[in-house]
Amino acid sequence: MEDKTIITDEESMKENLNDFFDNVGNRHSTVGKIDEADKYCSSAMNNLKPLVFLPITTKVLFDIIKSLPNKYTEGPDGLPCNIIKQAKDILVEHLQFQINLSFEQGKVPYQLKQTRETYIQKKANSCEVNDLRPVSISSVLSKTNEKAAHQHIVNFLNVIQLLSERQHG
Repeated sequence: MEDKTIITDEESMKENLNDFFDNVGNRHSTVGKIDEADKYCSSAMNNLKPLVFLPITTKVLFDIIKSLPNKYTEGPDGLPCNIIKQAKDILVEHLQFQINLSFEQGKVPYQLKQTRETYIQKKANSCEVNDLRPVSISSVLSKTNEKAAHQHIVNFLNVIQLLSERQHG
């Protein structure tokens, strides 16, 4: 993408976008560049501890799985939420290993980045293409990863008191 080559096949487009977003943080990182970081951070922020993703516990993972909706909607892997919820006792150790490995390596497995696209009507009884809203449905396993990462990030932001009490969303 950076060499201005025009890519026309769908698979190459996906790979290039994936590579771009996988590496965007590294390109714009100020880690190790104290002078540059000081330009963008207030003096209160200079003493922050780094965000560390600690291993997720079985109890936390059970809570995450319980919080999943009771839906039959399938992601690209064909697994609906209700199946994961019903099989949580069997799957929890495997999911825990996968999530902790993802945290440790700082990467999300390629298979969990897959989505299934569908369209939802904006207006009832409309056959117009403009009245369709595209929706990407991710896998239930991806959602468990996201929820675990979300908990770590929110806890970190609360510990360092970076979020205002009026912060919502």
